[in-house]
Amino acid sequence: MKRIHTAALTAILVGIITGPGFTQATKSQKSTQPSVQYADSILKAANAKSEADFTVPSFTRLKKAIVLAGAGTEAAKMSNLADALKNLESKETPYSIVANISADPTTKMAFNWFTNPGVTGTKVQVIRGVGNNSNQFLKPVKTVYSTGFAVDQLNYCILENGLLTLAGIPDNSKKNYRANKALVTGLKPNTTYSYRVGKEGNWSETGTFKTGARRKNEFSFIYTTDPQANTDDMFNISQKTTHAALRTNPDANFWLNCGDLVQTPGSENSEWEWEQFFLTQQDIFLHIPFAPVLGN
Repeated sequence: MKRIHTAALTAILVGIITGPGFTQATKSQKSTQPSVQYADSILKAANAKSEADFTVPSFTRLKKAIVLAGAGTEAAKMSNLADALKNLESKETPYSIVANISADPTTKMAFNWFTNPGVTGTKVQVIRGVGNNSNQFLKPVKTVYSTGFAVDQLNYCILENGLLTLAGIPDNSKKNYRANKALVTGLKPNTTYSYRVGKEGNWSETGTFKTGARRKNEFSFIYTTDPQANTDDMFNISQKTTHAALRTNPDANFWLNCGDLVQTPGSENSEWEWEQFFLTQQDIFLHIPFAPVLGN
């Protein structure tokens, strides 16, 4: 995945590790209170970033970190801001990535992801086995270009999300996206594959999946329902639950969720809630197919 790294940011991160920007008054102050100059420099670097250059989720995280850092110069707040800067993603990087079981899980797998608006030419590449480096994708066994379409003027957040306070993002702000879909067919049954989505220079992290067996063997799956999260605290509880479930059942073949994936439905919508649903569990979605169904 393409990250944003600059010489100035490197200097900031070195400052966090080595501590030259911290005051010299007392030992406790050194560990908790960066200098005013250091805090000003990192805030200046953050505020200089343009939303148009980065993915929606990563820039929202930066805005939250800026607001938090503005409330004080504690080392933890500055470190959080530096992390948000380091993890900014190029505007063409895919996000909210999920593999979905298709009609025939023995030979097919569907993939869905979002990008910022105007990003075209994205695709999914698939290789056999567990991919450990990008060179393995030089000769993929399957390459499928996505079918994309504009998703414009989505309501980004509502009052209950708290983003006005947390990130300075007004309630009912509107944002545009591009949805991308690809169906990979002709896979071999009972086989492990790795995949990535995106385009040259802007690939996602590598995911894995295993196709179903031809024979009707026993299988296991994780079942959850009604996450219905709409705040940071609630999404933290939700992701702790699903990660605990996966640790307990590491060989589950897929994840089944029976509805109410987020709290805010229909025409009101909160796209931020959907972003958090994927962002806080993206490591799971990259390695276990997701089967959402209508229900309650």
